[in-house]
Amino acid sequence: MTEKKIPVEAMLTAGKAGDKQFIKNPSKWPNWPFLPLRKRDDGQHFPFRVGLLIESNEPNWQSTVYVDGNLFNLELTKTEKKVYASVDEMLNDGWEID
Repeated sequence: MTEKKIPVEAMLTAGKAGDKQFIKNPSKWPNWPFLPLRKRDDGQHFPFRVGLLIESNEPNWQSTVYVDGNLFNLELTKTEKKVYASVDEMLNDGWEID
């Protein structure tokens, strides 16, 4: 089995600007059409929440997070969907590439 690794150019860019650039280039996503996200959440049982971006034909797909959706549980019809006005708004709310 071949291990999938994050491309080097993704690791070289840091912070929100790097995450935004990576989100805007789905062809670089290691698990396209899915991009795992996380958000720090100190008030919960776990220190972070997980989310998922999915490249699709939906409007605002680049700023739609399927909260608690992950690559191992793709029952997205049962998953909370949070739509932000922009990628910047999503990143400012604390979501980052996992």
